[in-house]
Amino acid sequence: MKTMNQLLRSAMLLTCGLLLAGVGFKPVPGWAAERGWDKYLWETCRCSAVPSSASNLVTELRAEVDKVVASGLLAPIRTVYADSEEDPYFMYWQGGRIVATLAMAWPHLTESQRIQVRSYIRAELEDEQRAPWAPRGFIPADRGSRRELHTFYEPRGWDRYWSMWGKRKPTMGSFYGLWLYADRSEDWATLRTHYPKVAELYSRKAAEGDLYGTMGAHIAMARIARHFDDQPRMMLAVSNAVNAFEMGTNFSAVDTATRKYWPERYELRQQNLVYQGWMFLDLSPEVGRYLAEHVRVETLERHKQGLKQFPLFWLREVPYWSRWTGDEGLGIPTELMGMIVPVERWVAQVPAATLASYTRSAPICLGDCYWLEALVTAIEAAGQTRWESVPF
Repeated sequence: MKTMNQLLRSAMLLTCGLLLAGVGFKPVPGWAAERGWDKYLWETCRCSAVPSSASNLVTELRAEVDKVVASGLLAPIRTVYADSEEDPYFMYWQGGRIVATLAMAWPHLTESQRIQVRSYIRAELEDEQRAPWAPRGFIPADRGSRRELHTFYEPRGWDRYWSMWGKRKPTMGSFYGLWLYADRSEDWATLRTHYPKVAELYSRKAAEGDLYGTMGAHIAMARIARHFDDQPRMMLAVSNAVNAFEMGTNFSAVDTATRKYWPERYELRQQNLVYQGWMFLDLSPEVGRYLAEHVRVETLERHKQGLKQFPLFWLREVPYWSRWTGDEGLGIPTELMGMIVPVERWVAQVPAATLASYTRSAPICLGDCYWLEALVTAIEAAGQTRWESVPF
């Protein structure tokens, strides 16, 4: 791992390069060359030539997106897997979480769907109670259309959930979706409208980018800031990314950082009944590539623990006994799919057919983000993947 002096020297070299290059900045030749961090910052994954054999997956994705845009802006989903109905577990309360999902789906939507999704995302970001920078830090449980596919619904239990679990969880995992949406839709105008709030949010919560699943926030901020010629903030994001990549080569250090956000999942009584894969939740392709090239052995060792514990992780209502969402309960939330599928794709590099098999189940709700993202992952794995320089 680099010393602090080495990191400062890298930052100085970057600063000099920025001053010399101005608006047309490109990564300084040789900068961070020892480990090649710059490729994770400035290269992104593109998919093409999706075969007709994946057409059924594309059709399903489009149908689910139609349901989302037809339902309007969505409320968080309240689930009860534990031994008491009064012990609920909420998902998708993070502002901007659905934006990341719809951005992933964008290349596979029809033109008419893209028009609707663009309007949907603009409304999501304009709503001060739903946007990623919302003062409360969450979408209120009673705000928006119901996600549940059953008739019973009451938002009760939110205060208990928030105080016990929610308030400690990092929310910057979905920050990457802001850049992904602007890049794929070319709707940079929307992001420019909100850029001061985007930048403020990143500055306030950048420290959360210390997990593999949240490091994408640094990548996203560097790219967004570079697009808007905000060199100081780009330099900050690049520096944060380098520090995160350096720290991340030590898997134990990231595992320790994860305990800040999910301390209860590391308690002795829970260790054999949950999967400690939270550091992978919201993993971006770039960081997945980084893991495959720098932390592959340790990543796959932890990943295999999850597959051993929950081999039917993709089956939405599988009755595993666990302490996942309460002291004792049955079933697991879709978050587990969000931890496992990206590692399967980018690190384990399983065949496209295997990824497609994980979508034989069904989403548990409207806008089930992790399930929909697994569907997109299966679609794109069937096509041709290449890494390209990010356009500016």
